[in-house]
Amino acid sequence: MAHFRRLYRIILILFWFFIMTFYALFIRFCCGKGGIEATKRLSKAARVWGAGLTRILNIQVKLYGNTNNVKGLIVSNHLSYMDILVTASTFPLRFTPKAEISKWPFLGWFIGISDPIWIDRNSRQSSKKTLNEFIETLKNEINLIIFPEGTTTDSKVELLPFKSTTFEAAAKGQLPIYPILLHYKEDDDHIISWFGDATLLPHVWKVIGMKKIEAEVHILDPIISHGKNRKEFSHAAHEAMNSEYKKLYLS
Repeated sequence: MAHFRRLYRIILILFWFFIMTFYALFIRFCCGKGGIEATKRLSKAARVWGAGLTRILNIQVKLYGNTNNVKGLIVSNHLSYMDILVTASTFPLRFTPKAEISKWPFLGWFIGISDPIWIDRNSRQSSKKTLNEFIETLKNEINLIIFPEGTTTDSKVELLPFKSTTFEAAAKGQLPIYPILLHYKEDDDHIISWFGDATLLPHVWKVIGMKKIEAEVHILDPIISHGKNRKEFSHAAHEAMNSEYKKLYLS
C-alpha cells in the first residue's frame, strides 16, 4: 500500500510542479520581470504551491495564532526540509535559498522563477545587495523566512543558538520580527525531523509513503527592535522562542 501511495504522490507532485511553473511564468509575464507587485503576487503563488503539496502529502497543519498579523521577517526553528512546505502553505513567502541551489538541474530554475533572494555567503558585495533586498522586501510587507539555527535538529531538544547575521536586515531597518515554532507529531515509525547523519533520499522516500503527517505551527508575539543591534535582536528572539518551545514540548 505504501509503495502505491508513493507512486501516486510522485505523479501528483510532478504534475503540480508543472502547473505551478506555468502559473509563476504567467505572473511574471503579466507583471513584467521585476517590480514589487510581481514579487507580491509570486509570494502568494508560493502559498498556493505549498498548500497543494501539503494536500498531496496529507500534511495536516494545525495553526495556533493569526496569520494576518504576520507581515515581515518570519523567524522559525528548523526540524526538517518539510518545514518549507508547512510554512509556505501557511504564509505567502519570498524564498531565500542558498546561491548554489540556483545551479541545480530543474529545481534551481524552478525556484528562480519565483523571484527569490539568493544568498551567497562567500561574496561581500553580494551580501550588501542581499541586505538591501531584504530591507526593501520587508518594508513592502512581503514575508521572508529565516531558520537562524543554521541546521535542522531533533524535535526533542532545545533550540540551537541563533546565527545573528540573519537578523541584520530587521535590525538595520528597525523592523519587527515574527517568531514561529514548528513541531511534528512523531513516533518510532514516523520520524519527520531530519538531522544528524540521516541520509536525505531514504528519509524522503519514507516520508512520501506515510499515510499522514501532523504538523503544528505556533505564531508567537512579534518582537520589536527598539534599537537593538543584530546580536541583541538574535538573543531576544532565541530567548522568547526557546522558552516557549520548552514549555510546549519539553516540559
